[in-house]
Amino acid sequence: MNKISLRKKIISLFILTSTIPIILLSLFTFYNTSSTLRKNTEMLTRTNLRQMADNMKISSESYEDLLYQIYTNDDVVKWVDNLNNEEDVAVTVNQLRRYLRGLLNTKDYIRSITVITDSGQLVTYDQLTPTTYDNSWMKNYSLQEADLYEQISSDNKTHILPTEFGTRFASEDYYLFHIAHRVIDYRALEKRSAVVIVSLDEQFLQELIKSEQSDQTNDSNYNYLVGERGRMMSYMDQDLIGSTLFDQALEAEDRELYYADLAARSDGFDPKYSSIYTYYDEELNWEIVHVTGQ
Repeated sequence: MNKISLRKKIISLFILTSTIPIILLSLFTFYNTSSTLRKNTEMLTRTNLRQMADNMKISSESYEDLLYQIYTNDDVVKWVDNLNNEEDVAVTVNQLRRYLRGLLNTKDYIRSITVITDSGQLVTYDQLTPTTYDNSWMKNYSLQEADLYEQISSDNKTHILPTEFGTRFASEDYYLFHIAHRVIDYRALEKRSAVVIVSLDEQFLQELIKSEQSDQTNDSNYNYLVGERGRMMSYMDQDLIGSTLFDQALEAEDRELYYADLAARSDGFDPKYSSIYTYYDEELNWEIVHVTGQ
């Protein structure tokens, strides 16, 4: 009996001393591998977001170049002066509209180009109306025409107006964001004569924030774009476009709390099993948000 008992003790001790290190080593390897994988995933995700931001900046600059062509054009300066002075109004409107029509079709995603003069006249060429001389989006926008003019003409900067519902056309809802600048007359730099607004389809932003690693059709892995003061610029659920997540300047950690709350409310993500990655572009003042969940 003593020999059997001793043998059992030796076997038990052998099993104990041989298996525990293996288990501990396996746990250490598992956690070390998980940590490395998590760090690599985070680094890859942030690299992808930075690349998206760079692509967005390059693509946006091409539209800003088109805007520049309009607000510095000598003919445009002459036409808006005519309109402000009520000279040859009918002919001038026709000439300006022909010019805008030629530019609107030169690039994808432009839905409307609008000129508002200092005297309050509006000239537009628009894809989203049965009659292209009407403006499709301004009646639905959160700012009145006069307020838009004051905001854009107040300085010499390019303004990015947040995405909002634009119009419903051909049984489809269109959400638009806008880039705008005041008309510049280099012979009188301080003169306020008009502003130019180029309206772009929100789908332009959707295409830019998609990637092979982030399929927007996959509810557990998607990107969206947040603008200044927490305004939703682009989101897969159109009902949330234009909404405000937060209305004050926040640190990155505080912004991510809002993004996590949105993921929990709109997508049902458990915060314990979801991750939020962000990349903030200081030049555009936009933040790309990447959400993963289970």
